[in-house]
Amino acid sequence: MHLKVVDQVFNFEVRRVELSEAEEGYKKWWLSFPGKVKFAVYLENTGNVPAAPYKVIFSTYDVTGSQLLETTENTNRIDTILPFDTKKVYAYIPTWLPPGSYVVKYDIKKTETESAQTGQLSLSILPRGTITGYEQYGFEGLKLADQLSLILPSAILLLGIVTVVVVKRSKKKRKPRRRDDDDEPRERRERGVTLPPRRTVSSGVVDLSRKRS
Repeated sequence: MHLKVVDQVFNFEVRRVELSEAEEGYKKWWLSFPGKVKFAVYLENTGNVPAAPYKVIFSTYDVTGSQLLETTENTNRIDTILPFDTKKVYAYIPTWLPPGSYVVKYDIKKTETESAQTGQLSLSILPRGTITGYEQYGFEGLKLADQLSLILPSAILLLGIVTVVVVKRSKKKRKPRRRDDDDEPRERRERGVTLPPRRTVSSGVVDLSRKRS
């Protein structure tokens, strides 16, 4: 019986892309939440193993396409497509640009170094609250510095609480037991040492007024 060894083939084709309108980001406390650009990609898996884009890169220019304003990447994990299947997947791209019209040059990466498709689209960013049912970014859309500004204080507070609890438990374990009068005989009995009976000394009042006859 001969077994046929089939090599694993990772490959997919981009059939179509769609770019939805987005809203501008917003400020809350000291945090800057970006707008959320929804980039739809229709993919066909032409290999024999599950596949998905490595990442999607957006280079956003002004409306003339001459001045680069920002470069961002998808923040989500793009869904995997089964072999020989066709599926629409989404890449969510953050933007900190104000309302206006822009030109986006996208790059869908098949691997870290290989592109599956590049192209150019128009992007409209609208004022906040314009799009019905628009999904804003949460923590995952924040820049790393803003994420750390939330995580570090919470981590320090948690570490402080754990330290206090450990110190209190340690002090309880080291607290000496009060030694009572019966401790020493009990310890000797446990070691098998027998002590003579304890003498009982009676106390009383001696009448010195009575003389011996």
